[in-house]
Amino acid sequence: MKLYKAQNIVTIVLFSMCLNMGYIQAQENDKKYLQDPESLIRELYKTVSQKSISEKLPDWDKVRDMFYEKALVSLRVSRVKYQIFDVAGFIKDFQDFYQEPGVKANGFTETILNLKKSGTGKLAHILTLYEARIVNGVGNQGVDSWQLIYKDNRWWIFSITNEVIDKDTPVPEVLK
Repeated sequence: MKLYKAQNIVTIVLFSMCLNMGYIQAQENDKKYLQDPESLIRELYKTVSQKSISEKLPDWDKVRDMFYEKALVSLRVSRVKYQIFDVAGFIKDFQDFYQEPGVKANGFTETILNLKKSGTGKLAHILTLYEARIVNGVGNQGVDSWQLIYKDNRWWIFSITNEVIDKDTPVPEVLK
């Protein structure tokens, strides 16, 4: 009888381990974008975009996990004003933006129009031309400059700076 119980316990433990390894593997597969700088940036744009009011809000924990903990974010908050954020401030600014009536009613998307990647070893630089749009509204173009580092077996966003495209600031040649 004791042998039977011991075999059952071993079977249950092995089954649990297999389930957990499958779960861990599924989690790793869900985060494959962390293994390539371009995939990471594309995933961020996808994550912060919500095309309709029926969609849930972006997964802010996922966004937070894309950034190195001490990352800096320098963004145009208007055509004439920059603001520098830490990751928490960047996410809070986005959360507040999603509460604005037009965004809350219609959704918001940021779409990559063009992307150029450079770097070497454990550093990468990505320049993106994007279009930001409150769904069904007029889109505005901008350029994001991303700096990424490879640390702890994955890529992290280390900093971002952006610029608004207008008549005085054209699309850079490299992104045309």
